[in-house]
Amino acid sequence: MRARDFGITLGLGRPGPHNAITDVPGVRVGHATLSKHHNGKPVRTGVSVIEPREGPARHQPCFANISPLFAAAADAVEEAIVNAILAGRTLQTEDGREVPGLEGSRLLKALEQVGWKAQG
Repeated sequence: MRARDFGITLGLGRPGPHNAITDVPGVRVGHATLSKHHNGKPVRTGVSVIEPREGPARHQPCFANISPLFAAAADAVEEAIVNAILAGRTLQTEDGREVPGLEGSRLLKALEQVGWKAQG
């Protein structure tokens, strides 16, 4: 079901013949899904690509926007995850396995290795 099926219209534009992003002239869409890792273990991950115009997109940037509400929500989620990881301590599971806690210095080092920078 779509919002339109309930009489809800979004924006000022009209849907194309297929009611899809590919109805927009010049827009190309692609995706890739990975269901098995190279080591044979199962994974479920993927990526979608939207090219807003023909030609090399990296040489012709286009406008993009993230709403302040979404940005605030993303920041809050990131902070909650980091806080939970830092607050966690080594735990014992019911079946006797140990789940180690993560020291703040180790977390900071791991985050910096992937390009995260501390603020403040």
